[in-house]
Amino acid sequence: MKELKVVALARMSIPSLPMSLRCLTNLQTLSLSDCKLFGADLSVIGALKNLEILSFAGSHIREFPREICNLTRLKLLDLWYCNEIESVRIPHGVLSSLSKLEELYLGLNFMEWDVVEEGKDMILTNACVAELASLPNLVALDIYVPIIESRVWPRDHVFVLGNIRAFHICFAKSICDYLGVPKSPPTNRLELLDIDISRGVKEIVGLEMLLKITRFLFLDSVTAPGVKYSISDLDEDGFKHLSELQVEDCSDLECLINTSNGHLAKEAFGALKTLYLSDLPHPMHLRKGPTQLACLRNLMSVSVSQCPKLKHCVFPLAIVRNLVQLKSIMIKFCDTLDVIVSDIGGGGEHEIAAAAEKRIILKTNNETAIGSVFNKDTLRSIGSLSVSSMDNLVEIWPVDLEAKLRAIMVSHCHKLSNILFPSNLMECIQNLGSVKVNYCNSVEVVFDLCGLNVGGKGKGPIAIALPCLVDLDLSNLQDLKPVWANDTPAIQGFQNLRSITINGCGSLRILLSPFVAKLLVNLQEFRILSCKVMEAIIDWEQEADDGMTTSMTIIFPKLTSLSSRNCHSLQVSVPRLALFKDHIWKECLSVIVQQWSHSLQQSNA
Repeated sequence: MKELKVVALARMSIPSLPMSLRCLTNLQTLSLSDCKLFGADLSVIGALKNLEILSFAGSHIREFPREICNLTRLKLLDLWYCNEIESVRIPHGVLSSLSKLEELYLGLNFMEWDVVEEGKDMILTNACVAELASLPNLVALDIYVPIIESRVWPRDHVFVLGNIRAFHICFAKSICDYLGVPKSPPTNRLELLDIDISRGVKEIVGLEMLLKITRFLFLDSVTAPGVKYSISDLDEDGFKHLSELQVEDCSDLECLINTSNGHLAKEAFGALKTLYLSDLPHPMHLRKGPTQLACLRNLMSVSVSQCPKLKHCVFPLAIVRNLVQLKSIMIKFCDTLDVIVSDIGGGGEHEIAAAAEKRIILKTNNETAIGSVFNKDTLRSIGSLSVSSMDNLVEIWPVDLEAKLRAIMVSHCHKLSNILFPSNLMECIQNLGSVKVNYCNSVEVVFDLCGLNVGGKGKGPIAIALPCLVDLDLSNLQDLKPVWANDTPAIQGFQNLRSITINGCGSLRILLSPFVAKLLVNLQEFRILSCKVMEAIIDWEQEADDGMTTSMTIIFPKLTSLSSRNCHSLQVSVPRLALFKDHIWKECLSVIVQQWSHSLQQSNA
């Protein structure tokens, strides 16, 4: 046992550590994770002088023993999430004695830092931040500092923040401000919560140095009374390593990027991948000054929420051209925003560089006034589009775009054009695979087939309508009358549609013409719910009115699921059941017919 080098115990209740533990003189790793050690005497650990790794992660302890000072070979100390109730106490001098320490993880568990005031003789009882200056090998640090005044941090030039390569450091006025993120290896995460930076970041010793290597920056309630600041002001080098930026409730923030003074580095924000802005009451724009100095070529995700004075474009076209990695944009509750992408100063037609997959999510409150979301250039490489709660939106796209759009979801847009997909648009979005539309009261027609070049009579190639469409989901479109309008026997397309869901469309009487029904050769699932005035799935009378001979072509040959509920007017013409595949469907449909008849009888009772 004396040669034992690793001891790891987890999820145990340990009233006291056995004194025999001191006999493990060769022990190098001791891990007591998620253990209950509230009453345990931990001083025996001080005898393990060869210990290099000591972890109490997740365990409940009240006080760190002073005997830990003897562990002069210790390289890693982990006290992360040790006490859910109160701060763990670390006696003064313990940390500074661990001269070989390379990794220190305290997190939220130690908050009672003592303050060393210059020119004063003080008796210190708790650890102080100045002790970190005695750890020349320290490269990884996870700490929480609840007092932001610069006097907390040592001004001695030997302080080793410059050696830190991995960190999670939070400056906050109170414990309630702390994010308390789950434990993970430090990834150069810096949090500034409820602090005043009106005198500049240099007033907080070490902060300027940390900002230059920060990868994740979270700012919440960062103020500068009497001074309007931008994020780029915090680091004159332009956050070259920053990959994620989250800014919330910063009342004095003027803009994200300020290039008006020309001092911002050319590669500023070049590593930024994720941008999240929320509850910013004053910014009217995200950038100020020449756009060519701001490079956001690696930006993948943008979220802007509750910025009531954000009036101008989120991105000028000069910046948009560099967003080759952009996949997601979410905008919601920005009352005065009128343009998402502006071509002012663009110098002609440009386009977003193509990317494999892009997703746009737009969500505003009912006061936002916006006429058209995109021009023909900005939509070309978008793969997925979600538009929600834009009550004044009239048009989503121009009619002459060339898009790679694969999926679209539109909801709560009550002033949209009454025709969602006109024929000339369908010819331009041949890759579209999924359409979901709900709660858009103005939509009367989903697909208008008038004008498609069918049969080769028009100019150009024969049009095939939405050949990649797989999923169609229409819900609560109260004015929807036909889903497909102006169809003819010569129409082609929709051959890959596999799932149709129609729910709560109160004005829809007929769902399909026989011409469209015969195109749906791959349809597998059919759901019709709460369409109370719907009379028929297929309007066979239209085929007779057009003077065409009734065909016995099998309808929906791959259909495997057909369901209906609360469609009291829906009727099925039994002679036409022969057009569905094999006798099994006859039996299934007979049951459905009986259910419909029963519902109809109940509604008429």
